[in-house]
Amino acid sequence: EADYAWRNARKYLDLAADQTRAFMVRNERWKYVHYEHYQPQLFDLLNDPQELNDLGQSPEHQLICANMEQAVFDWFRHRKTRTTVSNEKVAASTGRAHRMGYFFGVW
Repeated sequence: EADYAWRNARKYLDLAADQTRAFMVRNERWKYVHYEHYQPQLFDLLNDPQELNDLGQSPEHQLICANMEQAVFDWFRHRKTRTTVSNEKVAASTGRAHRMGYFFGVW
């Protein structure tokens, strides 16, 4: 994950500071960078280890881009955002809020 709000690229692309996020995923061969509000980048790490040839707009590589984009969004959906409480603790505590005086969604 990257935020390029402080880079001149933000001004060149005419983006607001909150529109400058990027997310990267890679496997043994491919590196894919998803940019919010900009075209993606794709690099063939096997044949271009220095990442000099961006294949993100290549018609021949659109299926690879689509698969890599799906990997980024799969990561988003499955990443653990509750880092201080285990899933087991959540499961054991589910449904107990009302006993402690917390009433969510009760009118």
